[in-house]
Amino acid sequence: MSSIREVIDFGALRRQYLPVKLACASIRRFIQAEKKRNINMYKTILVPIDMAHVVEGTANVDLAASHCAQGSKVILLNVVEDIPYWAAIDLPAGQFEKSVELTKTELEVIAKASGMHMDVDVRVGHSYDTILKVAKEKNVDLIIIASHRPGFQDYFLGSTAAKVVRHANCSVLVVR
Repeated sequence: MSSIREVIDFGALRRQYLPVKLACASIRRFIQAEKKRNINMYKTILVPIDMAHVVEGTANVDLAASHCAQGSKVILLNVVEDIPYWAAIDLPAGQFEKSVELTKTELEVIAKASGMHMDVDVRVGHSYDTILKVAKEKNVDLIIIASHRPGFQDYFLGSTAAKVVRHANCSVLVVR
């Protein structure tokens, strides 16, 4: 039986790791220099929030505030999934509209708690598609989106965050 040193080529590992380590160090230096100059690249930041995971959404709002430059705009977005007609029939009249209004109120509370002026937007549709549409409409520079640990079905269908990352025309920061 051979030893682990014979099986693993540590020289090859070092050669592969060194460029990555140098690239990370140079990116870190660039970010620190930008912070010293108080210049941030992002003028418009979109923060989609899932109301089922408000704690993660609030953390993303704080993260967006740290990436803002002077005069930046932060947009809080929640997408309410459209209810199929066959299911909406059983809901009380006006229930869907009340849900949208309640969601908007909750987002406004989150925005006020952050201490910054933020735009609040609640839309109806499919989450990833609507996030991308809003990003395009508002000329967003950065999307800060939360992600969860992928379940088995996500490997076949894909999560909302994965679809946004794949199809967005701007930078996407995924927070896990």
